[in-house]
Amino acid sequence: MMEKISARGKHDPQIMRAMQIMEPLSCTIDEQTGEVHWYQNLDGQYVVNPKERILTFNATDAVKYKFAKGIAATADEVAKLMGYNEYVLVGKATPGVSYPVSRAEELQRDFRERTFKDQQATQTYFAEYQLSIQAAQSAAPADRGKFVAKARSALDKIRGMVKNNPAFRLFVFGMSEQQFKDWLERQEELLRELTRR
Repeated sequence: MMEKISARGKHDPQIMRAMQIMEPLSCTIDEQTGEVHWYQNLDGQYVVNPKERILTFNATDAVKYKFAKGIAATADEVAKLMGYNEYVLVGKATPGVSYPVSRAEELQRDFRERTFKDQQATQTYFAEYQLSIQAAQSAAPADRGKFVAKARSALDKIRGMVKNNPAFRLFVFGMSEQQFKDWLERQEELLRELTRR
């Protein structure tokens, strides 16, 4: 799909392909017309992407290889490069950001911030959970409930962390989706058992 969209934008689909999979990409620039001819190998005049890498353009190369019309530092410069005489930026002013932040970007920023916090707190969540379980197991029946509640709270944080970013399930816990569900069920059963004692 990305290759099709790239072609609609009058960019050679080979460029987008090299941005998705590790595939070499080179080009030759016609000296008379400036036209860029792309090759899915290293035979061109310029090696744009070597083997065993995913292509990432920097601004200078994007302009050099005609993937971008220019380099812009402001919204006005972007509009000028795109050929717009008028434009309206949608979003709200956000401290530390030089442009209005749209609702979609705000959601992405919130997601990244929560993911970062969860990454930092992963060990804390697990330590809190394990310590609360151990305390509940050794506590007198009258005191067990408060430790089970703390364990449940920590388990909810772990569950929320994975719901927010499912990649944590695999990369932090080393579990498939089903393994993580099974693990959560075992923990819930353990908490119910501790409550019944």
